[in-house]
Amino acid sequence: MERTTGRHEWRPYTFGRDESRPYTTTALGLPSCRGAIHRALPCRGVIHHAQSRASDAPPAAIVLGGPTAVGKTEVAISLAREIRAEIISADSRQVYRELDVGTAKPTAEQRRAVPHHLVDFLDPRERYNAERFAQDALEAIRGIASRGKRALVVGGTGFYIEALMYEMSDIPPVDPDIETRLDAQAADQGVPAMHTRLALVDPETAARLEPNDRQRILRALAVHETSGRPLSHFHEISPRRERVKVARYVVLTRPREELYAHINTRVDRMIEAGLVDEVRGLADRYGWEAEGLKALGYRQFREHLSGNRSLAESVELLKRDTRRYAKRQLTWFRRVPQAMWVDLSDPGALAWEDLLRPS
Repeated sequence: MERTTGRHEWRPYTFGRDESRPYTTTALGLPSCRGAIHRALPCRGVIHHAQSRASDAPPAAIVLGGPTAVGKTEVAISLAREIRAEIISADSRQVYRELDVGTAKPTAEQRRAVPHHLVDFLDPRERYNAERFAQDALEAIRGIASRGKRALVVGGTGFYIEALMYEMSDIPPVDPDIETRLDAQAADQGVPAMHTRLALVDPETAARLEPNDRQRILRALAVHETSGRPLSHFHEISPRRERVKVARYVVLTRPREELYAHINTRVDRMIEAGLVDEVRGLADRYGWEAEGLKALGYRQFREHLSGNRSLAESVELLKRDTRRYAKRQLTWFRRVPQAMWVDLSDPGALAWEDLLRPS
């Protein structure tokens, strides 16, 4: 069913693409390489044969990451059709039902073109975390493999992608009393203040978390106060078993000013598509404490809907926060050693057959 919000149908910003053309790499100005890709990656028969020989081997996937608004969805649709893949969304906001405009979910047309998993399935009041994502994604990957297709993991939530690739580190249990105290302090001081506090004791963890990521910030503080060591310490010392064999980890990017212009345009289109009405309806149904409404694209309108901030100011706040989020995403992906970076402002820089050849 087509998703509509208010008077306007939400359609993502397509960065100048002729929407009458099909989703192919050629339509995006990228070289068509069906044969080359199939030569570069194992064919279905090889995959099934290997799995029959080593059923305990980790399943395989291709990762396509990048910052928000860079153009991941269009590239993913094109690539998935070329290599007969299904898409697993690695986006911590798109999991929620009814959060449509503000999360820029794939349209109904795009989801008909290529099957998508882990999109639009969770109640906005429910918490979701990286470990749960990893288990859900693993189940989806196995199902995709059983249908003779490839799994394409697409998203900008780098922590989710890492959790899928490797089992979580062994982290000591935290003191429930400390958790309760930290929760009360966050309610009193605000989550950004707790993020600042985390940066003093665990700068590495703080750098990869959003300042409003209450759950992870308080968890990291609780680990530090319970054990006396930062959370990043346990990530470093704990051996991590591979969960998924990543054939290629591709990160899409653009020059900063171009990316920021895309972000600003996307926000403007979201407002035209009825984002404010979507936020108002969600707040009325679930309340502002719902997990989904803490997400980027939603919390920025709370003050506006309370009569304490103008719409124009809220829109500018969302643009600013989205640009900052994109910067943090890029920082995260830069620490991925096997990542292959592709600048979408120069789509001819690398052919897909080179891009997807296993390293």
